[in-house]
Amino acid sequence: MFKKISQSSAGVFINYISKTILLIVYARLLSPVDYGVFAATMVVVNLAERFTDLGFGPALVQRKEITEDHIDTSFTTSLFLGLSLTCLVFFGAGFISNLTGVPATYKPIQAMSVIFLIGSINSNAYALLQRDLDFKFIIKIDIFSYLIASGGIGLTIALLGGGVWALVAAEVSEAAIACGMAVYKKKTRYKLKFKKTAFDQLFKFGFGQIFYQLVLYFVQQSDNFIVGRYMGAKKLGIYSRAYALLVLPSRLFGLAAGRVIFPSMAKFQDNIEKFRQVFLRLIEFLAILSFPLMGFLTIACTEFVRVVMGNQWLSLVPILQVFTFSMFFRLVFSVNNIVLKAAGKIYYTAYVQILTLILVIGGCLLFYSKGLVAISIAVSFALFVQCIILTYALIKYSNSSWKQVGSVLQYKLILNIVFACAGYALKLFLMYLHCSYILIFILLVIFYCLCMLMAMQFFPKLMFGSMINNLIKVKSLLLQKLKLKNG
Repeated sequence: MFKKISQSSAGVFINYISKTILLIVYARLLSPVDYGVFAATMVVVNLAERFTDLGFGPALVQRKEITEDHIDTSFTTSLFLGLSLTCLVFFGAGFISNLTGVPATYKPIQAMSVIFLIGSINSNAYALLQRDLDFKFIIKIDIFSYLIASGGIGLTIALLGGGVWALVAAEVSEAAIACGMAVYKKKTRYKLKFKKTAFDQLFKFGFGQIFYQLVLYFVQQSDNFIVGRYMGAKKLGIYSRAYALLVLPSRLFGLAAGRVIFPSMAKFQDNIEKFRQVFLRLIEFLAILSFPLMGFLTIACTEFVRVVMGNQWLSLVPILQVFTFSMFFRLVFSVNNIVLKAAGKIYYTAYVQILTLILVIGGCLLFYSKGLVAISIAVSFALFVQCIILTYALIKYSNSSWKQVGSVLQYKLILNIVFACAGYALKLFLMYLHCSYILIFILLVIFYCLCMLMAMQFFPKLMFGSMINNLIKVKSLLLQKLKLKNG
């Protein structure tokens, strides 16, 4: 399974690099207000998207056996819901835009309403690709749809001065391209047929999925709604960009791992020992991924924003620094949530999300008058509580312990704290020499790369733990291929 996660992660890494580059380019071309209008629009779109298939797509993946009746019933239900949502949102855009507190969202909401119809068509094909574990093609869908939509269509409109419409066009075209590729690959003959028995079987899991997704939506979007409603589009644009920068790695990795973990672990959901092994190794893997990035962004946040996004975004630095500390917890939550769903604990995760929602809304309403930093602290605290509860549930379910979790984290944490302290000392020295922020940023990047190389060479077991054997195999394989190529 970890091999498949690595394959999926490789594609997601390419996608992450391309998204990061384009995020930087868009930040140079668009204003915080443009991003604020788009973020307010996505509050609406993300809510309606939860209803496009009633959770039947994940239900098709989770079921051990499916028939044509399951597939056809899922397609018919999704198509009806998608068409209904498209009409409802399009004609209700005026009322919805007033509700968000950002009237400029009216036309973007209308334009993006077609996404619900596209998503309903895509739902079945994408679920069947996941069920077949066809991750190579799923990776192709992600990469090509994003590059064509955001790197081609959206970027062209942004360069022509299209403002928020560049983001809207990119979002709609990405959904259309992804849908076309999935349907073309999975050439299942869908029929407009409805079977009550199949509907009831899918709805049993699907309702739990949609209930969970609704709660998750409010957890993820309630802060955006409050900021947009009470602080305006510009503040929302700044907050949403800081949030996007830190959430992007966890969402993409969660997407990559989820494609593998969910269908794979659903097949052995009664094997507790397997669950325990996978759970601990995933926690370790997430620490390896996130700790170095957390250390780097903590000490180089200001330089990163000035070099990468420009001085117009400097106000998001303190928000980004707060969110940096929650990166590991975001990654752990995204994976633990998937593992619990694969174990059939969909309602438990939903109840945890309700608690998180109460903390997020309560914190945002209490502290929005104190500014964006206070809101980011409240949201990060809610995420920390959520992560601890989900981890505790998995520890109990897999017969593991907090001590075992700590044993896979402690040395990696200590090593990365040492690297961060040394990096901060280097930054202070460079600032004392009055070096430019560009030079400081470049030297800190080089320093962290050298730290990682040193860890691989001198402290491999401390840094990589149980993953070291996999890395040695990968290294040997690459050396063999290199020798064959040179030979």
